[in-house]
Amino acid sequence: MTKIFNFPLLLISMCILLSSISAGNADDYHVYVGTYTKGESEGIYNFRFNSDTGSFSDVNLAAKASNPSFLAIHPSSDSLFAVLEDSNWDGVENSGGIASYQLDRKTGDLEFVAAKPTYGAHPCHLEVHPKGTYVFFANYTGGSIGAYAIKGSRNLGSLTGFVQHTGGSIHRTRQKSPHGHSIHLAPGGKFLMSADLGVDCIWVHSFNPVDGTIGDHHPSKIPVRPGSGPRHFAFNPTSDQVLVLNEMSSELSSYQYNKKKGTLAFQDKLKTLPTDYKKNNSTAEVVFHPNGKFSYSSNRGHDSIAVFETSKKGKLDRVQVIKTGGKTPRNFNLDPTGNWLLAANQNSNTITLFKVDSKSGKLT
Repeated sequence: MTKIFNFPLLLISMCILLSSISAGNADDYHVYVGTYTKGESEGIYNFRFNSDTGSFSDVNLAAKASNPSFLAIHPSSDSLFAVLEDSNWDGVENSGGIASYQLDRKTGDLEFVAAKPTYGAHPCHLEVHPKGTYVFFANYTGGSIGAYAIKGSRNLGSLTGFVQHTGGSIHRTRQKSPHGHSIHLAPGGKFLMSADLGVDCIWVHSFNPVDGTIGDHHPSKIPVRPGSGPRHFAFNPTSDQVLVLNEMSSELSSYQYNKKKGTLAFQDKLKTLPTDYKKNNSTAEVVFHPNGKFSYSSNRGHDSIAVFETSKKGKLDRVQVIKTGGKTPRNFNLDPTGNWLLAANQNSNTITLFKVDSKSGKLT
């Protein structure tokens, strides 16, 4: 039976972050929930999750913040970073913010450290460098990306790189301008990639780990089919495969990544929906299982999680589409064991818990 946990005070949005930090014993983990604060929510929330029993503790307000819609934990596990998805943050016109917090490994509490502007409106995604030296961010409305140096493991230093993208695509209202929706440092650490819903492409930039600068690369972008609206993407932890989730077309696309050249070669694509579903839908998040054999993506409209199996040559097979029992599942994540999936239903203020079958990839 699917478990649904109700959080009446939370406007759950993009991010459920499951920390690998032990919360007292081997089976307990800290969980952080990013929210929009237009309703009753006040910022970032946390609770404990037990991977043995699948149980949740009470929910606590970990830190007050304005629209902390996406979160990332530093590799040292003693700090957390959040985008502040605003358009006039701290009086800076057409800019959101990025904030850092000291993290108490025992309690899971957060203490504010620093915040700085992103110089683009509505930052919606961020990632910390694997060595903990930089934090990368993508501005949705601003159509730009950037990087801040991290001082120590939690303080924000100087802005080391910033790129303003240009262009658009075929949708008259949603694709008039660039919309940076996610950003990742590609395996190998040489290239910084960003999915742009407005331009229908994956931007590729060189990255210098010494000074944190973001440079040009050729080709500068990898196009997707016009009108697809790429949103999030993920690198397979066990192979050179990359999955790109297209929000507007509800398609998952598979590519082969060339680590030396920083290029993507198309392999396959498949709808995230049942064949008989004809109503409106948009996708949100894509996550690989730690074994690299399975991936998961969320459908908003059909309100479900789609499960895919991948062959060695990148061929996609949709093995399941399962309802979350809530409205508008946006972000979700797997726990560190890979045995559980937690899905945040934004418009019903609930988190749905699924058990993962590691042999078939299916959810129950």
